[in-house]
Amino acid sequence: MIDLQKKILAKYGRPEEYLIDRYTPNFFDYYIDIGTRGVVNPWHINYIGSDSPRTKCFGYEPDLPYFKELVSAVDAKGHSNVYLHSEGFGTGKDIKTPQGTGGTVTLSEIFNEYELDPSETWAIKFDCEGAEYALLEKECEPCVDILKQADHISLEFHVAGGGSNFFTVNNQLPSSFEKGESWMFENFSDSHEIFLTSYEERLKLKTYVLLSDKIMSLTDSLFWKELL
Repeated sequence: MIDLQKKILAKYGRPEEYLIDRYTPNFFDYYIDIGTRGVVNPWHINYIGSDSPRTKCFGYEPDLPYFKELVSAVDAKGHSNVYLHSEGFGTGKDIKTPQGTGGTVTLSEIFNEYELDPSETWAIKFDCEGAEYALLEKECEPCVDILKQADHISLEFHVAGGGSNFFTVNNQLPSSFEKGESWMFENFSDSHEIFLTSYEERLKLKTYVLLSDKIMSLTDSLFWKELL
């Protein structure tokens, strides 16, 4: 694992977690955004959809006020390549949301619904306020095989004590990052290079970016050459 936080800050003048928006336009065939909240920054799905009109973008946001804001922003631009869903990520079971409860989808269900080919060039982001731990559940075991084929994975882990008030998962958050990090290193060290892009101690969250061999072979022609 390589810590890129200082290099990111020096290069861009601010912390950045996901880095998906830094690729050249239409670099990815498709992009899956788990926890799609937000419409004002260049890494939000409405801007990625605008900048890469040939990239299909799939967003999942169960917090309804944010979902409605996303729909308005996408409709205003007339995007035909952005698909939004008011579901969260999980095992298929309902989860708690600020509005009550909401449904969830697994990664396998997303791929089946849209007949996505995991061998294409694609990216995925998980920033879902604790729901990322569904990846560790038995029902999501097939997700690992799919994710191992992703070219860029942005994965944020939350732990207890961060004070997040946007989203509550059914199970309590772990007290340390060890559970999520152990799962990540065990499953992806053989298929991806792993980079720490953000650690916010006060908010109790860490973000990692995982890059496939395909991306690593292209780093000299991408923005990565100035970070690695």
